[in-house]
Amino acid sequence: MYYSSGNYEAFARPKKPVDVDKKSAYIVGSGLAALSAACFLVRDGQMKGKNIHILEKDQIPGGACDGYLYDGLGYVMRGGREMDNHFECMWDLFHSIPSIETEGVSVLDEYYWLNKEDPNYSLMRATMNRGEDAHTDRKFDISDKGAMEIMKLFFTPDEDLYDKTIDNAFVYIGGNNPGAFISGPDKQLYFWIAVIPSMIFSPIGEEFLYRGVIHGSFVQRFGESKASVLDSLAFAVTHVAHFGIVYVSGIWQFLPFPAILWVLSMFVVSQIFFRCKQFCNSIWGAVFAHAGFNCFMMYFIFYQL
Repeated sequence: MYYSSGNYEAFARPKKPVDVDKKSAYIVGSGLAALSAACFLVRDGQMKGKNIHILEKDQIPGGACDGYLYDGLGYVMRGGREMDNHFECMWDLFHSIPSIETEGVSVLDEYYWLNKEDPNYSLMRATMNRGEDAHTDRKFDISDKGAMEIMKLFFTPDEDLYDKTIDNAFVYIGGNNPGAFISGPDKQLYFWIAVIPSMIFSPIGEEFLYRGVIHGSFVQRFGESKASVLDSLAFAVTHVAHFGIVYVSGIWQFLPFPAILWVLSMFVVSQIFFRCKQFCNSIWGAVFAHAGFNCFMMYFIFYQL
């Protein structure tokens, strides 16, 4: 192996390898590394382009930096533009690739001009409202629990994440935790701001509607037990919008498993509220049970998910 302390090799043209015209190269994948290897084979290895074969399972080349125009969504490119002071290998490669749009210039020239005209530089660590600075003062400012969750995710093998999608009810519910990025006294204050209304307005309004009006409209015809099934069904189906219907990337999606899990859970909980109403012989029994359930649920979402 030959090592050098200088970079003059980047400007020297290597001798043509022996019998290179009789050789072929097969590159698996068409990501940046594969395409770069093909370029270096042509430029430095002086291998004919027709002898280089790139094998790609997808229809679009580029690997993780592919780009595609999706109907109704727009042009999506997973990669980004990044200029660094010491991307020597990248600059070396780009300066030898001619532009397909402007005669007599290289891709590096276009890259350089673009970065001068539209600088890609920012010290923002987080954004909100589609690009506005979240004003984190150049800090990530996440809780110890959040940092540990990120580390756990980082060290989790890919195989263990294959079933962890938005369709997973627990992952989805946890992802909607309003206090996930707040810590300390602010999180506690946010918790009480969220939990107090959920213990007052929701229980009173919903219990007087479901265990009161809806239950009362069926009780004479079907009896207490069957009427409780009907009001519980109405209560459960109404709550499917919480974790069964989501808005992702500009598209409304129905998630069957979270929806079924949540509806069944709400039905069981609604039956418990009905039993509390019977036990207390008053609808206020259901109201207090509902308030306690909401408090427990909010605590679990804020501090456990």
